[in-house]
Amino acid sequence: METLKTIAARKSTRAYKADQISEQELDTIVLAGCNAAVGRALYENLHMTIIQCPETLQKVIAAAQKASGDPSKDPTYGAPTLIVVSANKNPKASNIEIANAASVITNMHLAATDIGVASCYLWGFLGGFAAEPGLAQELGIPEGFTPASGIILGYAKDPIGAERELSKKININRL
Repeated sequence: METLKTIAARKSTRAYKADQISEQELDTIVLAGCNAAVGRALYENLHMTIIQCPETLQKVIAAAQKASGDPSKDPTYGAPTLIVVSANKNPKASNIEIANAASVITNMHLAATDIGVASCYLWGFLGGFAAEPGLAQELGIPEGFTPASGIILGYAKDPIGAERELSKKININRL
């Protein structure tokens, strides 16, 4: 397995070419997300919305800009694909939908890196759904589901670069 090499090469890309990723690449990335670790295996409490239509993507961008108050900021960094992961709250497990969405996004982020597609985990764009209440419905997000996070995909404007050395970046205590 080359998992640690993929982790070492993973990075958040914030500048994209306009070229769309291939259907095969998209399918590989989505499949990885669909097989993420999900609490109690409640996959039915998650939903993915894949946005590749430029006009629809622009609506999401405009809503995020409205929410942030900054009309010059593009939360998608010019990426041609956005996947919104939405979740249905589980009353038996408080906030597990956030952890589940994070697991899905992480799997997709690593799969994208593994096949040479640039990506970036997104959170800040979610304010756009509050700024434009009808946006979730327009995007086909099921009733009762709330956008929890997202990932952008595309080809990096600049070379992705070499893998970095893995290091312990988080403070750790052992008992």
